[in-house]
Amino acid sequence: MKDDRKQIAVLCTLDTKSEHAACVKALIEGRGHRVVMIDIGVLGEPGLLADKTRAELARAAGSDIGELALAGDRGKALAIMSIGAETVVMQMYRAENWTAFSVWVAGQELLWRQPRCGPFL
Repeated sequence: MKDDRKQIAVLCTLDTKSEHAACVKALIEGRGHRVVMIDIGVLGEPGLLADKTRAELARAAGSDIGELALAGDRGKALAIMSIGAETVVMQMYRAENWTAFSVWVAGQELLWRQPRCGPFL
């Protein structure tokens, strides 16, 4: 049987915005859709489990999450995590042949990258 639920990626800094992400996730799932939680945080411990971790995003961008955290350069970390997020989201989109796709980002820093990541609802 085909799963007709929409696939919705939620990108969030789960170290600082996990409560917000949990609320958004509950609302989306409450409408019958599937959430893929993606952690774009760098410093603190995530307050919510991610389907795609910050370490995966850093690796996808050719970096290491531990090194990013130690460097303490928020701007550089954000730029690298943005690249990793775009890479991971596009890989998921292509591999899973999603028919519907949306992204919600907690924070405005990544919004400029969204149009490059595929179709959005």
